[in-house]
Amino acid sequence: MPPPAATTDETPPVGEIHVDIVRSADGLAGLEAEWRALERRAADPLTYFQSFEWCSTWCRFNQDGSDPCGIRIVTARSHDRLVLVWPLMLTGSSWTVRRMLPLTMPHGQYGNMIVDPDLQADGPLRATIEECLDRLVAAENPDLVSFTDVPAGGEELPSAFDGAGQVEAAGKSAWMDLTLFDDFDDYNRQLTRSVRKGRKRKRNALDGLGRIEHVVIYGGEAGFGELVKAGIEMKRVWLQETGRTTRVVHRADFADFLGALPHDPETGNGALASAITLDGRPIAVEIGFCWFGRFYSYLGSFDWDLRDYSPGKVQLEEAIRWCLEQGIEAYDLLGEPAAYKSGWSNMSTSLKTYRLEPTLRGKAFASLWSRSIRPAAKSMMQAAPLGLRTRLAPLAERISGAAEKSA
Repeated sequence: MPPPAATTDETPPVGEIHVDIVRSADGLAGLEAEWRALERRAADPLTYFQSFEWCSTWCRFNQDGSDPCGIRIVTARSHDRLVLVWPLMLTGSSWTVRRMLPLTMPHGQYGNMIVDPDLQADGPLRATIEECLDRLVAAENPDLVSFTDVPAGGEELPSAFDGAGQVEAAGKSAWMDLTLFDDFDDYNRQLTRSVRKGRKRKRNALDGLGRIEHVVIYGGEAGFGELVKAGIEMKRVWLQETGRTTRVVHRADFADFLGALPHDPETGNGALASAITLDGRPIAVEIGFCWFGRFYSYLGSFDWDLRDYSPGKVQLEEAIRWCLEQGIEAYDLLGEPAAYKSGWSNMSTSLKTYRLEPTLRGKAFASLWSRSIRPAAKSMMQAAPLGLRTRLAPLAERISGAAEKSA
């Protein structure tokens, strides 16, 4: 096992870099103390999906096969101190397409790596990333390295992929910069008059149905798992009624996975679920994560039978109120495109996908499936009439899942 992380200021910031690859759940567990120490030093609000809690919890629910989870966690050390963690996984086999992807896909949203501030500020970060890539390709022989949905940041990552790799735009994430408001009243005042009236009208309509409350339950507290399950069941109904597909929400263990995520009351980081309740019954649920001053709105859902009362939008408003009360600086709606997000965000962050295609098989897969067949099929599904989408959605999920597994 590697030596424990040094966390004192006496440790020299950056020296010779040593890269390694961890390939097992036991190896992941052995990194816990160092990993958590690196998280605290980095304090990067865009790395929850690379956190030890998220990755280790996900791996507990994905233990099938001879290579459970395909864990490939790239680490870099300087002076025996962990300075970089890049959680990845290897999918496919020698008979199909061996792909290196961000660990926890498709559950995770942002692709990223956790980097020590000293390595970012003064160290050879670009050279370290290049060495990590070289080590991955040499040791694992992947057909494709696909580092997806990476938030725009410094130039080291695109520079490391430049030349041998490819960089592609992957859309944008929508988020609300809450530092622009003194409190919820200030936020409300800055809305247009018509928006304020519309939201008040929706809230009044809900109030007419009974006792409306907003509740927040943190990961690990009593009732958290039950509220997560209620939210996911409502989401599944919405997906069915609107003819949408997903590779994640219909998984049998999805609720158990999210329900197992903890929350740390000392730091405020971790999972939580909030809800609008009607006479004590959840009618809109939001499952999310706090991470160094940023709230990730991971999954939102509402009671389909009450859709005309817009309980989901009332929940969004209450979530922003809660974030402002807690001193959270950003309310992040993440990267999946949706029309409603424009009304609940004032900022966006560009996302990019970085890709290496070391083999002809990888080039063919990326060209045919990732860039052609899959986007075209998705566009056709979105353009199809609702009745047809509803009938085709289960088939589309099975085809997509089979293609991903065979890769």
